[in-house]
Amino acid sequence: MKRIVVLGGGISGYGSAILAKKKGFDVFLSDSGHIADRFRERLDEWEVPYEEGGHTEERILAASEVIKSPGIPETAPIVRRIREAGIPVISEIEFAGRYIGRARCICVTGSNGKTTTTSLIYRILRDAGMNVALGGNIGESFAYSVATGEYDWYVLELSSFQLDGMYRFRAHIGVLTNITPDHLDRYDHCFQNYVDAKMRITQNMTSRDFFIYSGDDEVYPLLPGGREMVSVTELAGIAPTLRRTAVECRLPDGGIALREVTVPTWIEPHAVGQTPMCEALRRIRDLAAAWCADPAHAESFPPVVFHITDGEATDCDDEELRTVAGQIRDLGTADGRVLLINIHIAADAEGRSVFFPSEEESTYPNRYAALLCDCSSIMPEVFEAAIREAKGPGALPPFRGVSYNASADQLVAMLNIGSISVKTE
Repeated sequence: MKRIVVLGGGISGYGSAILAKKKGFDVFLSDSGHIADRFRERLDEWEVPYEEGGHTEERILAASEVIKSPGIPETAPIVRRIREAGIPVISEIEFAGRYIGRARCICVTGSNGKTTTTSLIYRILRDAGMNVALGGNIGESFAYSVATGEYDWYVLELSSFQLDGMYRFRAHIGVLTNITPDHLDRYDHCFQNYVDAKMRITQNMTSRDFFIYSGDDEVYPLLPGGREMVSVTELAGIAPTLRRTAVECRLPDGGIALREVTVPTWIEPHAVGQTPMCEALRRIRDLAAAWCADPAHAESFPPVVFHITDGEATDCDDEELRTVAGQIRDLGTADGRVLLINIHIAADAEGRSVFFPSEEESTYPNRYAALLCDCSSIMPEVFEAAIREAKGPGALPPFRGVSYNASADQLVAMLNIGSISVKTE
């Protein structure tokens, strides 16, 4: 029996494992981090064997074929070992595409607008009464949809990482929204390599298929001078574009009125209505790496990164987020490692909060809170006394640098943790 190993227990991973199980393969799933409870429950339901918290190399290298989650880079040690062993490595998209029969695929890729475009196409087809599934990098995984249903059409959002592992899969209709510099750390910091990855959506297309793109698109920088970063002082010195926009105002009687206001805009936003969290962390990683590599900083206290967000990442899966966060935490100076502290601002005042959790606090309000915990640094001993004071009696180290749905007082304590931990004479 052919043995399939799935690397990564996120959305694409567990879906691939379930599809492999349904098709009668000897399947095993391995995740170096934490598998979300809802994914673990489905794996148990389908009796798929799995491991988390590390990779058992012997079991993985016994595979006939490996399905790699898109967030795991080719530079990961286990991937290198698989490649050295000559074992084929494919994506979930490639694997699931083998079992769609006569169904057709509409595939959307691009740097921005993928989710909106994919969702719109799906809604149009669904509302027209067509038998259609939504998947890929949005909603349920492509593989899980193939395993649990029979559809005539699949509308798929595809990232460049998913396309990298695609070889024989065919998009019957391909849509390219745009291409802007992104994920360049995965492509040797070469924009053309990233472009080439996006254009893989066209491979295997025939004269009967369609490719939709804008021939008028241009590549242009968001920041002045084409730079990646600009100081606050310099940004403040730039004359902003003034835009008029309407906002809702609540009246004393409870009614709502529209008011036109002037809004200064220094740069166009990178993502509207999305949370490009992984991209932000990659930028921080590169900045921190350059700072730590500077000989002048060799003996300095390493940078502390406060990552503040109000939503889940829309530009990666769980495995990729863990990978980039781990790369940040691996940086350091002679005085210690870079600290990554994740702060999630939630609107649920009644929900259970997470605040500098200890190792004993193993349960979290939801999957995303657990993911942020996995991505956060273990706080050094120098901070423990201040954290115990902020958390209250009974708190025992080690503590993770993460908060979820925290109170205002807790957020202030997190941002002030360095100051109140340093004792001066």
